[in-house]
Amino acid sequence: MSRASLLRDAVAKEIADEAITISGVVVPVDRVVLPLYEREKVESPRFYVMIGPREITIDQGPDTRVVSIGVGLVGAVPELEGYSLTDSDRNPQFLAGNDLLDEAFESLLGLWTPNGRLYRKGLAEHSYDAIEQPSGLDANMYRERGLWNLVAFVTYIDSEDE
Repeated sequence: MSRASLLRDAVAKEIADEAITISGVVVPVDRVVLPLYEREKVESPRFYVMIGPREITIDQGPDTRVVSIGVGLVGAVPELEGYSLTDSDRNPQFLAGNDLLDEAFESLLGLWTPNGRLYRKGLAEHSYDAIEQPSGLDANMYRERGLWNLVAFVTYIDSEDE
């Protein structure tokens, strides 16, 4: 198993141990290669963890390997009679359903903020570096599949290089 795979698994375990909830139900955590979910199979919101981009810097001294781990949340967009996905954002019920997903995603990101449990915590022989959310909600998945999908990338530095 690669070092990045070990890190992905360690991050997934930490998220599962945190037991983040939506409406009192613990959100399960999947380990994935890509978040290729179908609406019919997403019975409840799910966190997912995947290996992201890697970067190797070669200078004098040891090489520096940076591994990004994608952490995301996918959930089915609430269906409302008489509304399409393009006009439903004006419906308070629809917005409330989406806001619950966003609140859970914020809780996920909070694990790596200065007061979070994973801030500066080393995992699988990697030290925490940063977290970023390079883009917003996946508009294509939202419109085409009716799925709310948002991902952030947590970067770690491989301690084997130190």
